[in-house]
Amino acid sequence: MATGDKEFGSGEAAGIEDMVNLYMGAVRAMIDALPAGGTSGEPPTGSREEIMMLLAKAQVAWLTSGLRYWKHIAEIVGKSGLGLVDLATKATDADANDENARTMRQLVLIDKARACLREVGEASMSEAEALRRELMKIEAELRETQSPGQGPEGMRTWRMKR
Repeated sequence: MATGDKEFGSGEAAGIEDMVNLYMGAVRAMIDALPAGGTSGEPPTGSREEIMMLLAKAQVAWLTSGLRYWKHIAEIVGKSGLGLVDLATKATDADANDENARTMRQLVLIDKARACLREVGEASMSEAEALRRELMKIEAELRETQSPGQGPEGMRTWRMKR
């Protein structure tokens, strides 16, 4: 959809993409700048530092997910929102004497609005699933930090059963 001489995706969405890329670069730089603990460059297994690193990794995952989701919704609304505004204007400007034309335009507007909301809902579910998978991987890494001397199931299972 065009707004004047400019395509929607050329300015606003590109600015959002640049912002996401800057954020991702900053996060990578922060992680790379963290001090290494131990000889392998990683904190000792089960240490407070390792647990904090995994929690920081989870924070990066959900912040990144939020930005990715926001960008996707902005693209959806940008793609269909301008058309919806145009249709709404035409629906209200329809000849007051032509009830059938006005009704048809309203039905088209409702159908397009529903399609937009459906696409937003699908994007929400998709992003939520991607974040869930990412957090499950981090949770598995966190589970591996338990010391092996706490029994075959570890303390996590024991705590959950109490």
